[in-house]
Amino acid sequence: MVFLLLLLGVTTAQASITKEEAPEYFPDGGAWYPRAEDFTLSRRQELVDLEVVPVENQAVAWNWGDVFKISKDPTAFFGVRFDGYSARENQLFTLASNTKLFTTAAALHFLGADYRFETQLKWSQGSDATQADNLVLVGSGDPTWGLRTVEKGIRTRVAAIVEEFGRAGIREVRGEFQVMSVDPRWDQLEFPPGWLESDKDECYGALPQGFNLQENCSTFRVTSPTTGSWLDEGVPTPVKLKITSGPKTALSLQLVRDQRTRAFSYVVSGTWKSGAKAADFWLPVHDVQGWVKNLFLAALKKEGIAYNPSSSVAQAVSHPVMTFQSIPLSNILRPMNKLSSNLVAGALFQAIGSQAQIQDYFQRLDPTLNTMTVYDGPGISRLNQVTPSGMARFLEILRADSNFPAVWNSLSIAGVDGTLANRMEKTSAEGTVRGKTGTLSGVYNLSGFVPKYDAQRTITDYIPFVIFGRSSPNYRLTVHAIQDRAAAHLFDVVNGP
Repeated sequence: MVFLLLLLGVTTAQASITKEEAPEYFPDGGAWYPRAEDFTLSRRQELVDLEVVPVENQAVAWNWGDVFKISKDPTAFFGVRFDGYSARENQLFTLASNTKLFTTAAALHFLGADYRFETQLKWSQGSDATQADNLVLVGSGDPTWGLRTVEKGIRTRVAAIVEEFGRAGIREVRGEFQVMSVDPRWDQLEFPPGWLESDKDECYGALPQGFNLQENCSTFRVTSPTTGSWLDEGVPTPVKLKITSGPKTALSLQLVRDQRTRAFSYVVSGTWKSGAKAADFWLPVHDVQGWVKNLFLAALKKEGIAYNPSSSVAQAVSHPVMTFQSIPLSNILRPMNKLSSNLVAGALFQAIGSQAQIQDYFQRLDPTLNTMTVYDGPGISRLNQVTPSGMARFLEILRADSNFPAVWNSLSIAGVDGTLANRMEKTSAEGTVRGKTGTLSGVYNLSGFVPKYDAQRTITDYIPFVIFGRSSPNYRLTVHAIQDRAAAHLFDVVNGP
């Protein structure tokens, strides 16, 4: 029995797209909570230091070397590679979330555009077809459960499975109920090389697991020195409060891992001023199996299916299995790249295989990638590196691949959606240029494709561009503005005046 959840449709390439025409599954044109990776910055911020002067006559040839300068930040520099210009093209740069383009290519190569994650519900059944004994829910790393661009809440997928279970005539579950991963690798929660300690208790650093729910994050709310709770139902992760009364509220968080069981928990410590407002912590959940189990038991109750773990089980006559499939990989790539979902990227990286396998694949792909290193799927690792020339060559390889339509449809559209929703607006790049941003502190990358049109406004080619920016965080908006200006002018150069 197979249950399909096909919630994202496949679209074909259009000449240009406006925000009004953008798919509805990218609400607000960006992330729905603040994340350190690729967070779309508010344009209300002061931009007095942009130092970007519009070019009055686009027919006049640009001095690209002058474009890629930030005089007020002498430490800033760019690594650039596109047709007609290059700078520091053989220098290694940290990839940040441009890593997700490599994750995209590896997933399409090893898994295929039509790949679907499977979740199975198994049980033993005796002569009474209304009773299910020793229920087992098996996950394979599906990252789309509770993903807000796919589903409306954390209960959607669990409720669908339980409803199907009920339609099979089951009215009672007896004996042990297990929630487990199809592969034990999903349960080995280890942070990749190149992550900082500060990444590990942030939601952008939530680790992929056999079950993934709401990008494996939830909010813990502290309401007094002795009281606090998870805002989402069923989160099992313990949080210990070590808070004393004081003249002001000043709280800190610590991620704790038991050396014997390897289980995670949190400690919130500090002082609390009487009458203070509640304090919220948006935290990774490292026991999503337990979270899913709690939600599943609540869904059984709502469906009117009794759960009696202490009841004796019958001699098994059959072993039914229900299989539930995710949306296809080609659609999973969209929230990963457009909204830069680290959890989705991490889950795909894990589903492909080992880091060594992925690294070897790329280094064999082309000689320019021999020095490229990738240690994780999302790009949080500071050890993920590539040269601008290697990145440009990689984009050329992507463009020639039969899976390129899936790549193109997954990229953020300038001025329209994802992490580029508020960039390149009111330029020729708006609705046409597509790319992937990459952000870590001091690292501001943009790579993608400029479409080339014929007289009928049909796309005839996709021109790769790579603009890796480095500056102090104070000048990140300046870096963005220079990248946006360059991409828009490159569009004009490619398509004529």
